[in-house]
Amino acid sequence: MKNIQEALSAGETIELTDLFNDRFQCDASFDLTELLNNGHVKYNGVKLTREESLEIIKALRIFAA
Repeated sequence: MKNIQEALSAGETIELTDLFNDRFQCDASFDLTELLNNGHVKYNGVKLTREESLEIIKALRIFAA
């Protein structure tokens, strides 16, 4: 299992579904919101737009409330 911080340091763009299927290991400092805000996430091989990232962040906040 890869560490997400190492993958990002290597310049990888992270597939959104891989965040939820245990492909990556995250340490306590991992911030999903920051990851989405920085444009490092793609879905079905296509990089998410800023608007799409903001919608996902909004949905996650509602889900977590």
